Amino acid sequence: MPKGKRYDEEFKKETVKYVLENNKPVAQVAREVDVNENTLHGWVKKYGQQPEVKAVQKFSS
Repeated sequence: MPKGKRYDEEFKKETVKYVLENNKPVAQVAREVDVNENTLHGWVKKYGQQPEVKAVQKFSS
């Protein structure tokens, strides 16, 4: 039996970019995209430092 929903890498990265670009709380974005808040925190930790995701922070300031 599968455990939870499965999301592809692109969705995860785009969701993290959305959090960083819009400077929104993780909890709010988690509700908006229907993802568990703890799951999204994990994605931010994992993908937030990758160059293609991190670059968004520089340009959104």
